[in-house]
Amino acid sequence: MSASEKPVSQSNGISEYPDVDVCIPVRNRAKVLPRVLDALYNLDYPKNKIRLIFVDDESTDETPNILKNFYERHHSEYKEILIERVKHLGFNIPRVRNLAFRHTKSSLIFWLDSDVLPPSDALKILVADLREDDSVVLSCIPYAYREEDLWKSSLPIDIDLSLGCTLIRRDLLEKIGGFDERYTRTDDLWLQQMIKKLGFKIKIHRDKRCLHLHTIKYHEVIASKFVHQSRSLFLLLIDGLWDRSLYRRYAYYSAILFSLMFLPLCPALGLIFVLLLIIGVIWHKSVNRYIHVAPIGLVITLGIFLTFLNPLAWRLARKR
Repeated sequence: MSASEKPVSQSNGISEYPDVDVCIPVRNRAKVLPRVLDALYNLDYPKNKIRLIFVDDESTDETPNILKNFYERHHSEYKEILIERVKHLGFNIPRVRNLAFRHTKSSLIFWLDSDVLPPSDALKILVADLREDDSVVLSCIPYAYREEDLWKSSLPIDIDLSLGCTLIRRDLLEKIGGFDERYTRTDDLWLQQMIKKLGFKIKIHRDKRCLHLHTIKYHEVIASKFVHQSRSLFLLLIDGLWDRSLYRRYAYYSAILFSLMFLPLCPALGLIFVLLLIIGVIWHKSVNRYIHVAPIGLVITLGIFLTFLNPLAWRLARKR
């Protein structure tokens, strides 16, 4: 980012901000979209520096009309408002993101999910993050799923990176060729590992939250992680995107699974199992947090094993 693009302090009597493209994938969000658009409109950032890009994945509810009304009321205030309606792409979110990315022009791209309410100072905070450190290519504000959790510094379920309220440097996306469309529901996990591999930094705000309007149920998280994240982790392994933190994390959960599996054969393994539980609680610094996180880690690990066994069994069957 050049010096001329950096925000200048208000105390200097100047308020120059870089242009930002705000990309919002949307499909059938009529129930929550008015609230999201209100929060978007109320962002504390010059509207003439913002280009809004909506990609509507063939919504069948009132979403198109809501977007049209927003455009008619506010298009003169923004640098540009673009609404593209595309053929139904199902749940391939990275494909929708790539379509939005093609319309971007600015050096900074703000990704906002259509069921997420950003805090009013979100853009200022995220732009400042990328301004202060050139090695930071992405900055994000994690989710809270209840309004009373907005000011809490920790979540009951671990989230490393979420793209629902995230600012990314355009040159990063150009360098990696956009989003990998194989990671249909885990593009955030893939992007996190790509950034680590390239040696850049990610900033995640632990003391601030955006409000996710979709209530997450724990059993739905477990099911989703088992099906989608385990497959994605298998793809990451094939793509050479595993790092030491992932190896350590799933080696730990694998050890728990194997100690449980062979416990009936060797009761002494019960000591190892207890020791692993103690290590997990110490690592997470909370019994309650560990109780929430450990089942997810175990389910994902089991899913990775099954994902690995599927092609192996298929190849063995073909040889016969």
